[in-house]
Amino acid sequence: MKVLKRGLGLMPRKVREDAHLNLIPMIDILSVLVAFLLVYSTDVESLAEVNDPRTQLIEPLRKVLQRPIAGLDAAARDAALTSQEVTVMADKDLPYEVLRKVLATCTAAAYGKISLAVLQKEKPVSGVKGL
Repeated sequence: MKVLKRGLGLMPRKVREDAHLNLIPMIDILSVLVAFLLVYSTDVESLAEVNDPRTQLIEPLRKVLQRPIAGLDAAARDAALTSQEVTVMADKDLPYEVLRKVLATCTAAAYGKISLAVLQKEKPVSGVKGL
C-alpha cells in the first residue's frame, strides 16, 4: 500500500475500482416491453382506411375493442363491455372526421363510457410582473 504524506499525518491512498454496468435487469425490462408491444399492437395497414370518407367505422380498431375477454361467457362479456371505459385523447391537429370515426367505433364496440380528453393551453397568471 502506498502512503502519501499530508501535513503532519500519513494517510493511505484510496484505490479506485472500475465501475461495472449490470445489463441483465435492463435486458429483462426490454424483453417485457417487447412482449407487451407485440401482444397489444394493432394491425392498421394504412391510414387510407381511417381517412376514407365512405366508411363510418374503423374496423381494425373495432376488432381490437371487441376482443373476447378470457374466461367469460357471452352475457358476462357484454356486461363487462358496457361497464368498461374508453378515454380518447386528441388535440387540435386531429381532423374532426377521424375523431368522429374513433368515437363511433367505440360506440359500435358496445363500450358504455366514452370520454374525450383534450389539453388546454396554459393560461398566464395575472398579477405577476416580469423580472
